[in-house]
Amino acid sequence: MEADMCANVMKADMCVNIMEADMCANIMDADMCTNIMDADICANIMVADMCANTMDVDMCANIMDADMCANIMDTDMCANIMEADMCANIMDADMCANIMVADMCVNIMNVDMSANIMDADVCANIMEADMCANVM
Repeated sequence: MEADMCANVMKADMCVNIMEADMCANIMDADMCTNIMDADICANIMVADMCANTMDVDMCANIMDADMCANIMDTDMCANIMEADMCANIMDADMCANIMVADMCVNIMNVDMSANIMDADVCANIMEADMCANVM
């Protein structure tokens, strides 16, 4: 079935049950996937690579909350598909610290944003002293 037909005759739960993730990704573009699937279903049937390939940054942020995003994406991928502003908006300081190493965190966040979403303890935990001094 081509993507349009699949969306018309199947609701999201059925689509998940009869199709494995690869097939589902192949016949559906990102917009359709968002329309027929809620965030939980999308996360369950798609691995991180596939999610990154079929969804742009805005869409990914819209259908996934911070916990889910952190669970299905590794650090490099998260940095690649999210710009600094969006990352700060959907993730609190503790989560950001858990999925990002210090160098990456410094690269995607400017000084003002870093100060806004992270308190001193969090900053100290994920950054070594020299780096912390440089960005704040």
